[in-house]
Amino acid sequence: MYCDIFSRASMALILLAAVSSSRADDGEQEIDVEDLPAKVVAAIEKKFPEGKITEAEMEVEDGVTVYEVEVEDGDDEFEVEVSADGEILDIEEDEDDEDEDEDEDEDDEDGDDNK
Repeated sequence: MYCDIFSRASMALILLAAVSSSRADDGEQEIDVEDLPAKVVAAIEKKFPEGKITEAEMEVEDGVTVYEVEVEDGDDEFEVEVSADGEILDIEEDEDDEDEDEDEDEDDEDGDDNK
């Protein structure tokens, strides 16, 4: 009976270790723009012909690789999610820069520009 309990506990630890290691791959990491797959770059260039890729991250969720790419297109910035096979999954306009510009404009109107 003692051996049976020990065997079950050992099996549970092995199973836990296997599950933990499979999830260790999940997460995101910043990558060099030059390391983006050709299909991802082609999808971005097709959608944003005048755009410039400035940053990239690779994320693995449930074993599926997705690339999050920052694109500057004129005065606008976008965060684009692209699958490894080049399908654009989501596009969000980065509004952080616009908020900062509005804050600066408000400061200038109030005379708080400290010049």
